[in-house]
Amino acid sequence: MKGIFRSLKTRNYRLYFFGQVVSLIGTWMQIIANTWLVLQLTGSGTQVGLASALQFGPMLLGSFWGGLVADRIPKRRLLIITQSLFLLQACAVGTLVATGVLRLWMLYSLIVAYGIVQIFDVPARQAFVSEMVAQDDVMNAVGLNSAVFNGARLIGPTLAAILIKEVSMATAFFVNAGTYFAVLVALLLMRERDLFSHQARAPHGRGQIRAALQYVRETPVLLWSLVMMAVAGTLSLNFQIIVPLLTKFTFHRDITTFGLFTATMGIGSFIGAMYAASRKIPSLKLLTISCAGFGATMIGVALTPTMSESYVSLALVGLAAMIFISTSNTVLQLRAAPEMRGRVLALWSLVFLGSTPIGGPFIGWVSQHWSPRVGFMVGGVPTLAVALILGPLLLRRERAETAKQAEIEPAEAELEAVATE
Repeated sequence: MKGIFRSLKTRNYRLYFFGQVVSLIGTWMQIIANTWLVLQLTGSGTQVGLASALQFGPMLLGSFWGGLVADRIPKRRLLIITQSLFLLQACAVGTLVATGVLRLWMLYSLIVAYGIVQIFDVPARQAFVSEMVAQDDVMNAVGLNSAVFNGARLIGPTLAAILIKEVSMATAFFVNAGTYFAVLVALLLMRERDLFSHQARAPHGRGQIRAALQYVRETPVLLWSLVMMAVAGTLSLNFQIIVPLLTKFTFHRDITTFGLFTATMGIGSFIGAMYAASRKIPSLKLLTISCAGFGATMIGVALTPTMSESYVSLALVGLAAMIFISTSNTVLQLRAAPEMRGRVLALWSLVFLGSTPIGGPFIGWVSQHWSPRVGFMVGGVPTLAVALILGPLLLRRERAETAKQAEIEPAEAELEAVATE
């Protein structure tokens, strides 16, 4: 675990990191409040899935355009715009709830608005990591970002449950709106000249999205990694849908238990993120093992009969999922060409978040009409299967790359020796 916080030595990343610490606590508060609000208004697992689909549907339709914009516009400037829009969206929902005029269609409209902003925010945030830190620290920074996200998951849901139960639902949205100022201040304080990678901008003109798809198709490691994430994203990464349904329909508990379940997953995810941050180079072996572990632990939740055992199982799901997500993201960060990075990460965002409109309503329907445990099983089995199928191909590719590098290094050393004679 040596050097686990090394990225924090970089001023720009340090500002971003601490801004995220504050902001993501608010984000988790809004995630819990949104989900519980829909469940209160409708009492339907399918509607919870639909709400999630509406949030991530724009990503499914427009993620490549967001990635292209991220490749053309300075990411810091783009993030200032997107974070400001998120702030306004949170204020709008909070105001509608506080005044008692909120209707389901209004909430859904604002959820879609949030999703549209995400089209540009997600690829910009993902690609901005490689501009804030040196290349050797990219996986460390990605892991620390994940640790912050899941550390916030330990605090945000608990605060949301307390505020919703003891104060009001609207308060959770207003507090989240206030936390966006932390990120905005951090972005404004950054020094542009200290950014590590002023990468080549994507050229203007037609065919740029087609070029990115062709690039991924011709790069097996990127393609297979994205297929793994597509399966997991569609069927397994639906926690904001399936966990509240496990709470309400399986154990017949309230928002307090939902918050505790989410926090428990956050503990596992935080440990997984810190482990990922301790790794310098992401290996394809780790990607394969973590994907298989994610699928296996999802199956484990489906088979646990009691609530106390479910806490343990959910923590293990969080652990495996976060190692898989962090490793997958970093593999793409480091293996994509700089001028393609925004679009490649937009494709990653598409299969990570944009697949939810496909899988979310389906998992919500399965969980409501059969059982949330069946929903976990439906997610776990395909995720485990894709790891077992594609894993050997990735490992073979990694062995070939290692052997090629072993041949190149002695040749380079020999040429250097000849040059110095």
